[in-house]
Amino acid sequence: MTDPEHQARSESEVGPGPDPGFAPEDLTDGRVKGNWQTRYNDPIAQRAIRVEVIYVIVITFLSPALIAIVVFGWPRGWLNLHRSTWLHVQHYSYAWLGGLLGGSLFSMKWMYHSVAKGTWNQDRRLWRIFTPLLSAGVGFTIVLLSASRVLPFFGADTVGTNRGALAVGILVGYFSDLTLSRMADVAFGVLRK
Repeated sequence: MTDPEHQARSESEVGPGPDPGFAPEDLTDGRVKGNWQTRYNDPIAQRAIRVEVIYVIVITFLSPALIAIVVFGWPRGWLNLHRSTWLHVQHYSYAWLGGLLGGSLFSMKWMYHSVAKGTWNQDRRLWRIFTPLLSAGVGFTIVLLSASRVLPFFGADTVGTNRGALAVGILVGYFSDLTLSRMADVAFGVLRK
């Protein structure tokens, strides 16, 4: 057994260790072995979690379905759009839908993390509902700003293709909180000049 002073000295020399509550270092979520029952015994909480899970799953599967609809060009006929107009709508739809997919994947990750870690609460419901939608708008905005060269987050050539717009939309959608923070930094820098 080590003495506490030696252990404290050793930890301070090597720095802090990994966060014991974050996977994959600690897959127990802070529980003792064999403790399998849910922390959420209240039926209201269980129902709310199920509703949110269904919402995130629907958005996650709806996103690729909508992407496929855009790929096949079905909305062009419904909207009676000229081919050149449709190509613009299609392109920016990829950015929007990519952001929606990225945001829904992010929401799914945080949904299972918050439930597993026992940090799920009703006060974050709006955050979990709006994240995919906000991410869709951020994906669209970043592709538009990059394509127009107003703010060159990504090269205009990269976002100029449908695949590029979709890929950037997914990436930016997944990291929409960070993207919005960086956009604010850029905007404040530009506005202060």
